[in-house]
Amino acid sequence: MEKIHTLIVEDEAIVALDLADRLEGMGYIVAGTAASGAEALRIFAQQPVDIVLMDIHIQGSMDGIDTALKIRELRPLPLIYLTAQTDAPTVERAKATFPSAYLAKPFDEKNLQLAIEMALHNFAFQTPATHAEQAPLSFPKGTSEKISLNADNILRTEAAIFIKQNYKFVKFKPDDLLYCQADGVYTDLITKEKKYTLRLTLQQVVDKLQFPSLVRVHRSYAINRLNIDSFTDQDVLVGSVEIPIGASYRDEFLGGFQFS
Repeated sequence: MEKIHTLIVEDEAIVALDLADRLEGMGYIVAGTAASGAEALRIFAQQPVDIVLMDIHIQGSMDGIDTALKIRELRPLPLIYLTAQTDAPTVERAKATFPSAYLAKPFDEKNLQLAIEMALHNFAFQTPATHAEQAPLSFPKGTSEKISLNADNILRTEAAIFIKQNYKFVKFKPDDLLYCQADGVYTDLITKEKKYTLRLTLQQVVDKLQFPSLVRVHRSYAINRLNIDSFTDQDVLVGSVEIPIGASYRDEFLGGFQFS
């Protein structure tokens, strides 16, 4: 299981340190902190980053908006502005980078966490062609608006799966998924390191993941073909677990292999 990696771009060291402590307390990993655009681009090129928290007034020849444009040229990802600059010209410039949120300083921790969750949520449901067209989302200063994401327990990007646990999303790679096991209206997702339980049926999980290597082999099981150790026409071994192959699922399972 991998936690979400954040990049903080903030030129005030005390503010950056406080923000890093808050994020780590929420369960996120801070990939790095940068005081300038050049430093942010260097960290972005060297470290895994899932979301960027960007101040606009930073050190160097590039401000936060210029830096955000450079980052978006390298790879689309969620971006949140955390800034004291709320004048109309600055906001208009910021819109050109299609941020997921624009939080005015000072902001509270709850709004920050909601902004991050919503940014990841919106980005995961955008197709690559529409990432650049993502509409900005803002939480006004001091807002008490509450947002519920309970219906979206699984988010999927091309490179990662996000599972909602305790009001935040945690990340793991699709290749780490071993199998899914149904238990009534609940389904367990078994990865190489951890088990997640969701209040979704097995078919709902399969539909939400949209993972080509995930195939149902039984009414209660779906397995990741990438992690098969061995199989017969009656069962399949995934890790140390022997999973039965139901008669009605056998053809679909075997159809994923090329026999010569």
